Amino acid sequence: AGKCIYMYIFALLIAILPFLNNKKKIYKVLSIILIPLGLFSFFLTTYNSISIESIHSLTYYSYTKSFTKTIDILKKEYVLNEHKKIDYDYLYNKYYPLIEIAEKNKDEQLFFKTMYEFANNFRDCHFSFGVTDSTFEKTVRKYAFVNDYSNKNYGFGSILLSDGQVIAVMVDQNSEAYQKGLRDGMTITKKDNTNVSELIKDVIKPIDSYPVLEDELLFNSLYLFATGDEYIDITFINDNNEYVTIQVHETNDYNSRPEDLLWKIMYYDEEAENLETKMLDDNTGYIYISDEQYSSLGGTIGYIFDDSSYLTKVVDKKLEELKSNGMENLIIDLRANAGGYLTESEAIASLFTKDNYMVSKFAKYNSNNFSKSYLKGNGRYSDMKIIVLVNSDTASAGDALTYMFSKMDNVSIIGFTNSNHSCQSIGGFILLSGGSYISYPVYKNYDEKNNVFIDTDYTGKATIELDYRVPLTQDSIIDLIQTEEDYDYLLNYALQLID
Repeated sequence: AGKCIYMYIFALLIAILPFLNNKKKIYKVLSIILIPLGLFSFFLTTYNSISIESIHSLTYYSYTKSFTKTIDILKKEYVLNEHKKIDYDYLYNKYYPLIEIAEKNKDEQLFFKTMYEFANNFRDCHFSFGVTDSTFEKTVRKYAFVNDYSNKNYGFGSILLSDGQVIAVMVDQNSEAYQKGLRDGMTITKKDNTNVSELIKDVIKPIDSYPVLEDELLFNSLYLFATGDEYIDITFINDNNEYVTIQVHETNDYNSRPEDLLWKIMYYDEEAENLETKMLDDNTGYIYISDEQYSSLGGTIGYIFDDSSYLTKVVDKKLEELKSNGMENLIIDLRANAGGYLTESEAIASLFTKDNYMVSKFAKYNSNNFSKSYLKGNGRYSDMKIIVLVNSDTASAGDALTYMFSKMDNVSIIGFTNSNHSCQSIGGFILLSGGSYISYPVYKNYDEKNNVFIDTDYTGKATIELDYRVPLTQDSIIDLIQTEEDYDYLLNYALQLID
């Protein structure tokens, strides 16, 4: 709807013209104004519409037929098939039998669940399965299947440390696990006699998968003991360095530990507005960038002409205000940056470098007619010491901005996790049964060396390296868990580094 606002305005203005038809002069003047405006609005709306360029409706097909057709469409249109080495034969053989059962039993929830798990294999933030309905309450009910991925409580949580160990955390002192010797910080080696290092690779979460493997494994570890049977066996190393195996039963209580741990790692100020600024101390400024969609009209025009310099001026003015208050260093917060227009990322980055280069070029999956986008640095703050905060929800144009910052000598990028690493352009949409759908990127995006721009390949290795990954140790995790709910651990960590 936001992208079509220009047409809405035009339609509203046209609607009032009949009431002015007795005032010929006014009618003529308004016509002269409105006709060009209407043409321009139509152009902008049409141009925006290419963001959904490949739409396929499979809503009237059976579950099995729609699944088969979905695979055929993705084989042709998904732009990272080769880069990620997507094995469609494997996916078909794994999920088709479940789709058959869902069809036979008319089990909509099983169909949704199977398609959700199918989509998670692509490990791409721009590739997603979703469900929608006429009301929020009905939509929530259709997502009931995700409860299967976090429906057990054994009295403790778990997390993967930077050294590869999985430790117990948030052990309830009234739990069976605690009574049998499990304590916070103890290393867990097995669940039901299987090494956790193997189990952690195949955990399915009630949140989307992440492209960078080390981050995906971290988030998987939070849900390692959120599912299972009525009772499970766990093996851990106690304080005497002895291997102990115990059996614990589920408590039937709601288990919030995975979400609580996830929030601690991914924390950001939800109340902060885009481009909000403040002084953190006498000489360190702060700006939060939640997305690269500061203005719908300005962003669209900037996208068309590869120039969002209007935003450069907006950000520059805010930074100048910080400088007038004594700013010498700057922390730029990109956590949970939802993306937007690449040109707006370039406009922001231009303030911090003197470099000029092609950032990326993109074209549809079946075309080599590339459009190019450039960074034109003005370097106003290129001598300032800067720290950029990211997390795994820093995605799309937020990823691109992180990429540009990573090329600057005066900037250090830190986080508990990498940025998301999803930067191909969305445009594919498959409508499925029951209000469900799959969206996916159909525009390939390359860098100046003709490499895939930012997205991880089949290995899951990050392409934008953090300058400093905050280590998750036994001590730091316990410290993190014990902080207040709204304590910004990463921001305070960055402030100590910059000072």
